[in-house]
Amino acid sequence: MDVDPDNHSLRPWQCEKSLKTLKVTLVGVPRPDLMGDDVVFEAYPGQARETHDQIYDRLARLASLEVLALEGNHYHHMSGCLEMSLESGLDKLSGLKLLRELDTNGLRTKIGVKEVQWMTEHWPRLRVVRGLGANEDEAAEWLEKIPQG
Repeated sequence: MDVDPDNHSLRPWQCEKSLKTLKVTLVGVPRPDLMGDDVVFEAYPGQARETHDQIYDRLARLASLEVLALEGNHYHHMSGCLEMSLESGLDKLSGLKLLRELDTNGLRTKIGVKEVQWMTEHWPRLRVVRGLGANEDEAAEWLEKIPQG
């Protein structure tokens, strides 16, 4: 992450207040909750939480964001990604009030019903969510019931 070594705070990006679309590939995010050969494990206890917090903190600064597309490594696209759960810090993104589209297609997130309920409450302009996998059927059904318009 782009952290200032003197005060350990995020260095500002010039586009923070104006960026509308962000498509980013995330690699190396520890996910000790997953199993498999391509999973990124913690190098030290608490690294997963720390890394998630840093990424959420960076994204939270992008208040003008309308489209957020998070991708994984094309070779190991399921691992090394954000959980996107309330437990992992998703609520840090409550200020993204202009967000219209979220794409986590191909990532193993933990987006469930409570996450999509939270999203629709805190992101009032949200109209498109891609990446709700087979294990999030209930969340997808709930999201489909929300009036679009």
